[in-house]
Amino acid sequence: MSLRSCALTPEIITGMAALAELPEWTADALDGVVDRTGWLPQRDSRSQADPDHTVVFAEPEFAGDHRWAYVSTALYYEPDPEDEPEDDELAQPSDAWNAWALNATADRAAFDAEWNAHRDAITAVLGRAPATTVTEPEFGWRAALWPCGEHALAFAQTEDFDSYSLFDMAALWVCRRPTTPPEPSPDDAYRWMREFPAILAAAGN
Repeated sequence: MSLRSCALTPEIITGMAALAELPEWTADALDGVVDRTGWLPQRDSRSQADPDHTVVFAEPEFAGDHRWAYVSTALYYEPDPEDEPEDDELAQPSDAWNAWALNATADRAAFDAEWNAHRDAITAVLGRAPATTVTEPEFGWRAALWPCGEHALAFAQTEDFDSYSLFDMAALWVCRRPTTPPEPSPDDAYRWMREFPAILAAAGN
């Protein structure tokens, strides 16, 4: 069981918040984020200012109306019985990890503690999240949610898409807030992407 983590800097957090405030994600608008915050890597690439984090944008053909982007800050691998030791790519030396710290004996409690620490760092920049919700009861995945114009910021535990769900991920997301969310679906680990207003209302905000 392995855990990789790399802290989000205040520049990354303010850059993602600035991205969330944009009504449209045009090239000119993204350039404006860079001008105001000094940080935002190009699509799916690492910037010279921050070589350790990548902003991944949704591909429109897959995301539809659910526009989103995320930047990862922690990855956790918990092997299944049939997995081989070489499946634990997090434990393998690689230039890709650069400043990402390795805990080679981590358990899920360590992954949760990492989420808490990064959530606290984001809170120091954005203020306390108006709502925190459990998104996947089986694993105890959580998401802390902040409204931001037409979008929401969410610091969430999810599956990692780049590894085809082999790893769990903690990442700061920007996603569009729907004006008419569907009925709550407690079994849907990604419901916060669509049901942000309902979650806020349930939290008393």
